Amino acid sequence: MEQEMANGPEAITIGANVGREVDCSQCAKKGKAEEFFSYEGENDNDVYLCKECRTSINSAIENETKDPNIAGAVGLGILASIIGGIAWYYITVTTEREIGYIAIGLGYLIGMAVMIGSKKKRGLKLQFLAAGLTLIAIFVSEYYIYTHFVNEYIQVNLNEFPDFSPGDVADISLFDVGFLKNLLSPIGLLIYAIGAYVAYGIPKAKKI
Repeated sequence: MEQEMANGPEAITIGANVGREVDCSQCAKKGKAEEFFSYEGENDNDVYLCKECRTSINSAIENETKDPNIAGAVGLGILASIIGGIAWYYITVTTEREIGYIAIGLGYLIGMAVMIGSKKKRGLKLQFLAAGLTLIAIFVSEYYIYTHFVNEYIQVNLNEFPDFSPGDVADISLFDVGFLKNLLSPIGLLIYAIGAYVAYGIPKAKKI
């Protein structure tokens, strides 16, 4: 859509729509198309805003990114990470399956927690915080999941591990080759990316 500024910075001329009678999508104020600000809406339909509503919406959007409660975002985000990580662990060890959809739920949970903890603010800092906490939650959960299955295998096959007795627990390093190989598998990386992407998008600043 071709848009040209006219009659000063507060009005626009909209190609073939000049002279067309339109309504403001917020307050239903009527007027000519060139007196309103035009935006592309759903199904390629034009959405019109009068000067007052556009100013009000821009102000509300700007306020959403001001002075977020970072401490609250971190605190509630960590709590959500712990709860989500524990759920991830128990679902995986119970079903013995890595269910990728859980990454979506985990990312959503942490993203919402970060936004709510920040006093419902939005912005890039909160986006990175949410994505980072999600990746940490997934990493820690994957470590404990891997440790669980390694120890389960050892207990079932004690004859292969003479240094272990019933009930002994293997101390698995974070740099264990098997763990890192499992962690960095293509499907694993895809799961992490999905979770982080969902979390990153939750506190994203709105735009008109």
